[in-house]
Amino acid sequence: MAAYGSDCLFHFTGRDKTPEECCGILLSIIRNGLKFNCNDKESLEYIETLPEEFRIKFVTPIICLTEIPLGYIYPQMQNYGRFGIGLSKEWALKNHAQPVIYLDRTCLGFGEGLRILLKDIKDKTKVQNALGYIVPFFREFEFHEEREWRFIEALSGSEIKDRESNSRTHAGKYLNFERADIKYIIVPEQYLNNVRDKIEDIFFEKYGDRVISFEMVAYENISN
Repeated sequence: MAAYGSDCLFHFTGRDKTPEECCGILLSIIRNGLKFNCNDKESLEYIETLPEEFRIKFVTPIICLTEIPLGYIYPQMQNYGRFGIGLSKEWALKNHAQPVIYLDRTCLGFGEGLRILLKDIKDKTKVQNALGYIVPFFREFEFHEEREWRFIEALSGSEIKDRESNSRTHAGKYLNFERADIKYIIVPEQYLNNVRDKIEDIFFEKYGDRVISFEMVAYENISN
């Protein structure tokens, strides 16, 4: 794999939470899978060239990951949490993960091209769902450096419009994986032994043994 790519995708957890809360969330992910969260902080209304009917702010149930290689992941963890899991890209692609497309707010051609493609389409729901893979950015922050990938839970048109109902509908949805899909677990060094013990307990409950075949990495040992 080239130095600028990775054969796994990382998901970090616990931003703005205590280390104990972060640890609990990570163990929940290992037990239950990755949880879809309803993202209501993004808006397509800032893409000035987008057709008016798509310049909307909507809730999109998503799971975010990054393709940044392990050796370069330290700055990402500074922003998103010091507890993380690395899952195989093969598993991610099998479950329809896609890299995010970043568009400048004044992106020329995108809006007009979309308008031409959609002029005869009456049900634009699926198109609005697909726009969840597009992130508008502002030049003062280079979002493309995050190398983001996403899973997006399919939405109906009514759910896009009804933010509160949508949040309730998707509150308990998880994306499952098997332990063979795990490539790395990253935690602060002081949590390594405790997390390993708890993961072994989870595996014994799920698989009947305590075998760990992935790498446990101390956050402090990642190059910054």
